[in-house]
Amino acid sequence: METLVKGAPQSCSLRVLAGETSFDPDWQFRYADFADGREGAVLRYVGGGRALADIFHAERATITGDTDPSELGTSSNWRLWTVDLAAGTGAPIEGLDFKPGGYNDVHVAGRTFILMPSADYASTTGYELVDGAAVRRFEIQGSSYHMVELHF
Repeated sequence: METLVKGAPQSCSLRVLAGETSFDPDWQFRYADFADGREGAVLRYVGGGRALADIFHAERATITGDTDPSELGTSSNWRLWTVDLAAGTGAPIEGLDFKPGGYNDVHVAGRTFILMPSADYASTTGYELVDGAAVRRFEIQGSSYHMVELHF
């Protein structure tokens, strides 16, 4: 959000190659390049050359030089996008609306779930990614960030 308020460099993700201990100097993945010029955060790999990214839709916000960047992070102007890393393309995930910044992805029994907080973080809605779309599966009270598979 510092990019939008203070003119900081564009946000991006970096990678560390297997067996290396530092960032690959030849690889940067800028959110603006695949999200129609928008800034983003929290790129997470989900397999098969695909990732998830939280994208901020500044066109929905009023931003001035006095705007507190942390307020933008909690505003309901974010959408979760799916990203094709090889093609460098992305799109909003069908079935998910605008939300505050932040999400958690959980992989259980070969399934991918997205845990989305409510605007006041008083509840969490769980969605399953099915064929690239989000299918609502449950809602619970409180802020949840993880699920585990148990075998008895």
